Amino acid sequence: MSFFKPRMRAILTVPIFGSSRQKTEEDKGRTTQNIDVMVRRASLTKNDHNQADELDISFEWMDGGVDPRFLKNATIDFYVGDAVSYGSDDIPLDHTTLRFVGVAIKVTRIGKDDTGFVVDMTFKDYTYFFLKSKPFPAEGYPLFSDKLSDAWERVCDHTGWEDPSVEGDNKIVSCVTDLRDSIVFEGNIDTSRTLGSVVPKRYAKLGKYDSSIERTADAWTVWSRCVGSLGLITFIDRDQCVVTTSAAYYIDDPNNPDRPKPPKMIWGKNILSLEETAHGEFEGKGVCITSYDYNNETTLEAYWPPRDQKHSPILTKRVVAHKLRKGESAADQAIQTNRYDFIEYNGVTDQGTLLAIAQRAYDERSRQELTGTVRTSEFFIDASLIGNVSTKVDILSLRSGDEIQIAVDPFNREVLSSISNRNDRVAYLVSKGYKEDIANLIVMNMEAFSSLQPTYHVRGIHMNLDSDADGGNFEVDISFCNRIQVDGEIKNDEDIRVQSVSTS
Repeated sequence: MSFFKPRMRAILTVPIFGSSRQKTEEDKGRTTQNIDVMVRRASLTKNDHNQADELDISFEWMDGGVDPRFLKNATIDFYVGDAVSYGSDDIPLDHTTLRFVGVAIKVTRIGKDDTGFVVDMTFKDYTYFFLKSKPFPAEGYPLFSDKLSDAWERVCDHTGWEDPSVEGDNKIVSCVTDLRDSIVFEGNIDTSRTLGSVVPKRYAKLGKYDSSIERTADAWTVWSRCVGSLGLITFIDRDQCVVTTSAAYYIDDPNNPDRPKPPKMIWGKNILSLEETAHGEFEGKGVCITSYDYNNETTLEAYWPPRDQKHSPILTKRVVAHKLRKGESAADQAIQTNRYDFIEYNGVTDQGTLLAIAQRAYDERSRQELTGTVRTSEFFIDASLIGNVSTKVDILSLRSGDEIQIAVDPFNREVLSSISNRNDRVAYLVSKGYKEDIANLIVMNMEAFSSLQPTYHVRGIHMNLDSDADGGNFEVDISFCNRIQVDGEIKNDEDIRVQSVSTS
């Protein structure tokens, strides 16, 4: 176990009492007060890109012992770091230790005779505001002529609440102005594309992007649908909105020297507990996204994995699915078709975009094949070697979509690989405490088992840090899901394999 000193700090930015519009429009320096609080206990949850992250903190009454109503609109910058790494008893307040940015949704002060008063506060990140902005006002819907950056500004300007004292159309008081100019694009994204570039011309003539979105939708649904129509993924990361590709989010290029090395969680070394569950409902199934092209009166179909892909898991799934052979009947061909779930996603006429959407849908769903949670009390986890240099990963820097390796019996795997005789392999496992029938099952599945790499994707992070505990208490739960290797990453037009089926 490594030696480290986790330290946490929180900076509250508290608006001075006044109307909501005054708080938003007046200069922050004159209408807010910064409060540096010494946090006693903190619980941080980093969720996936469709949910808001959440932070609960507790601190002394003298740090924030005011009427709870004074703090209800406070925002927070929450920092956690290892003091040992900085050669100090404290940590710097910079982006390397900034773990959460959000707004207070609940403030509680608690008083007891024996302990006095403490203040508990619950915060959510800015995703919360977009989810709460429901129904989203029609005047805020992006235009088909908008690029993603334009659409983001338009959505931000209309995410908030109406001020009844204002006449005319400009009634919305935006509560996400800090994010309006903080959009970041990751991966190979053409930021010049407009939303109308992938929809039928008759849709584009309508001008706005509201024809295929429910009138009761929230702001995040509107924004996500705009991003998703281009086959992209979006999420809030602290004080930024990130837009990325499915390939960049889920599938890393192993030949990229700058590719982050996943941390290695090993049973008996840095794992306190482990729980994992296998799910069988999506076994061997791909997805087919269909969209009707009104311009050409055809239905586009995008399969992922592509049906003609040489090593598609849909085609090579033993027992259940078989490669098609020349001369097979239509009924035989239906066997392959049935291995895909068909999902309707109308409004997209660009084949490349539809395939990107199919890849994302497959990636998203296939994550559910195996899920689990691993707990550690380490702040830094050893990662793969880069050359001859060992690296360590800051456990709190992980986010949903990152890679992580989890190995329960790496030593046994290595030993079994070095033993050629089947009976000797079984005998070795029995000597380690396995029942003979289980040992036989493991040995018989060794060939297939060796292809199941212990690399997973992070779904969420939950941290508990208690500075009041004896010596302090630091634990992190990492929820994860399986990482499916998907060949055929979209790189150019030659890699795109979709089929257009005429409806006439």
